[in-house]
Amino acid sequence: MKINAVHQMDIAECPRCYSLMHKSLLSFHLTRCLG
Repeated sequence: MKINAVHQMDIAECPRCYSLMHKSLLSFHLTRCLG
């Protein structure tokens, strides 16, 4: 939960990085689910 809050703060501060962060989060969740 804390990680999500941090990501939300980063997205709010740097909207341009949202796409990159979104991709990294997707890969992280996919890897975590598959692994």
